[in-house]
Amino acid sequence: AGGNYHRFFVDGEGTVWTCGLGKGGRLGTGDEHHQPLPTPLTGAPFARKGQRVAAVACSDNHTLACTTDGVVYAWGSDRFGQLA
Repeated sequence: AGGNYHRFFVDGEGTVWTCGLGKGGRLGTGDEHHQPLPTPLTGAPFARKGQRVAAVACSDNHTLACTTDGVVYAWGSDRFGQLA
């Protein structure tokens, strides 16, 4: 999945990887650092809980991930209430 400023990938194990510009927390890494190379989201709540991600969707400034058990996670900019 990709927005204008970042990309997400889900591998065969359900691990989520990200790269791009980190402004506003859009990468989900817990900071605003840019990631020029794909980086696994090992610290994300779904990763810490051992949940597998089935799908990821991106907009310019936020991202959504849906796990195989139907839980949806959102992160990034909430300027217009899009994460609620």
